[in-house]
Amino acid sequence: VLFRSAFAEMPPLAQWALLRLNEIIKTVTASYDNYDFYKVYHALNNYFTVELSATYLDIIKDRLYTWKADGRERRATQTVLHTMATTLSGLMAPILSFLAEETYEYIPGVDTSRSIFTTEFPKPRAEWQNNAVLEDFPEILEVRSEISKVLEDLRREKVIGSSLDAKVTLSAKPARFERLERYKQYLREIFIVSQLEIISAEKNHVEAQRVEGEKCVRCWHYSKELGKIDSLPGVCPKCVEALQ
Repeated sequence: VLFRSAFAEMPPLAQWALLRLNEIIKTVTASYDNYDFYKVYHALNNYFTVELSATYLDIIKDRLYTWKADGRERRATQTVLHTMATTLSGLMAPILSFLAEETYEYIPGVDTSRSIFTTEFPKPRAEWQNNAVLEDFPEILEVRSEISKVLEDLRREKVIGSSLDAKVTLSAKPARFERLERYKQYLREIFIVSQLEIISAEKNHVEAQRVEGEKCVRCWHYSKELGKIDSLPGVCPKCVEALQ
């Protein structure tokens, strides 16, 4: 039996992923209705490469691998991934029939005795609603892109290896500062950095440097609070919680 998280109980990142999936369903359905099959291809290709591979799937790797196995955040992520797999298989089926059929056979929890072509075509979910997340996340992802450019410079200069080797300081104008503060507890994960500081300022600016502290042997995030439990040496507080 698959565990399912309710949309309202999901953290913002998972909600954003499903809200964007809803928009893809609408775009692809309208394109099929108008026989604009090339628009279906472009919409799905952009979604797979930009929003999934380069953004959402990149962010959630740590959550899937190192967070508490049955915790709220990890369960929500599993729910999103399963929903994406079933939905996107259905959206692809009319133009990528064999790929969609084969993919469907490997999705856990579905009736594999049936063909994907006997299932209902995906429809937008009315219960997936959070206008604040839809309005806020484009700017949060814009900030993520700005941070990535600064971190890439540090990589070239051999100051850091991965983004987890960095501490980022964000100076933000009032409107951006308020928006970032609303999601502050999730931003280190979204930006994939070990430490983050947000400062209200007159202009937007990103600074980064090598992080202080020690590297967690389990999740590779840096922390100044490693090894507080004798039975788990070299492990950060987040991983201690996951393992207990």
